[in-house]
Amino acid sequence: CALEKAFGRLSQDEHKRTVVHGKDRPPLKKEWKPEICSILENCWKRNPRERLNAKDLYKQLYDQVN
Repeated sequence: CALEKAFGRLSQDEHKRTVVHGKDRPPLKKEWKPEICSILENCWKRNPRERLNAKDLYKQLYDQVN
């Protein structure tokens, strides 16, 4: 189901180890637009300074839905 938690199967400690400190991410769907996948991958960058800021994230998402 699309409304399931991406990492609902993990305990809090497992989530911290595999997602927060690791590189585990939800799979990107093949049917999603490449632009949306790129936005998500940008949000997942290890270095927060390399991620989109909130204003740019809003603009890119807005552009994709309008």
